[in-house]
Amino acid sequence: MKNLQNKTYEYAIKVKTGIVKLSDIPVRFRNSVESLLNNNNDLVNYLRDAKWQEIKQERDYLEKSGVPFKGSVLDYDMLSVIRLTQAKDALQEAINLGKITEAEATVEWTMQDNSTMELSLSDLQMIPLVASNYSNELHQKSRKYREQIEGSSDISFINNIKWEKSL
Repeated sequence: MKNLQNKTYEYAIKVKTGIVKLSDIPVRFRNSVESLLNNNNDLVNYLRDAKWQEIKQERDYLEKSGVPFKGSVLDYDMLSVIRLTQAKDALQEAINLGKITEAEATVEWTMQDNSTMELSLSDLQMIPLVASNYSNELHQKSRKYREQIEGSSDISFINNIKWEKSL
């Protein structure tokens, strides 16, 4: 039932924004679509909810897709975080034991695109902060989109809100 209801709303939005004509809608949806076209509030509320879900989905995808770091992207899933932490801890321990100097405390790390980068102990210590800042930027950006979505009753405007790929 939910899927048919969503389809009805989606058809109504397409008609309202001029993408299709009412006569192009399958007959079984026309009465419901006509009813929605006469009730703009329901249509706007549906679109706001749908658009916010779309924005959150993109934000969550980006948040789980790695962290920009020094011109590349680090994998930052749970296993990667554990490995980065282990590398940092191992280098710190080697320094503490006098096995290496801080200048020698580096590890070659495979980035998301399979290139490699030499990471220093300082880099490894900074990664959680960089990841936290990146996540915060994504959430700030999504809040701006939400303000745009909630602040408008214009179906075309709301429908055209898209996540811009660059931060």
